Amino acid sequence: MNTKVFLSAIVLFISTPCLAGIFEFSLSTSFKNSNIDANNYTKSTSNTASVSYYFGSMSAIEYSYTSGETLQAAKPTGGETIILRSTSTIHGLDLVFSFAERGAALQPFVKAGAATIVRKNFYSTDSIPELETPGYSGTVPSVGVGVKIQLTKTFSIKAGLDGWSIDNSKPLNEWDHAGRVGVSWLF
Repeated sequence: MNTKVFLSAIVLFISTPCLAGIFEFSLSTSFKNSNIDANNYTKSTSNTASVSYYFGSMSAIEYSYTSGETLQAAKPTGGETIILRSTSTIHGLDLVFSFAERGAALQPFVKAGAATIVRKNFYSTDSIPELETPGYSGTVPSVGVGVKIQLTKTFSIKAGLDGWSIDNSKPLNEWDHAGRVGVSWLF
């Protein structure tokens, strides 16, 4: 919560009236299917919506909401199918810094902030109905990189990689991460 207050204060104190007032709305999706065979697989999907407020020509604050699910199934030879399901809800607040002006055709960016994650885990087998197992809920640091390709003055294609860690002692290469592709509109 302190991170959100801090980021809000930054926006209020350093925004300039001549550049203020531009919003960006984005939608993105991510999916992955890994199949060993029909009984052994992993499927992941997530969808994200975000709203960014540009307080400078290359700086914005972004609020994002992500909902996702992962399903893993494993069936040992002669055994029951084991299904592990995980759902996640993520609310993020990030400062976004672009390396190009808003009108540029190619706009690489980085972002950093915090995310509140609620992850629920479930377990089931052929003979055991789905049971909820320990999950996670908390606020964690988040980072991201990406590129926006502007197609018109108000419409762009956006791709990026976001990362977050529910264990701050992990090195960056062990953080959870998600690749995303989507579209965005300026208004």
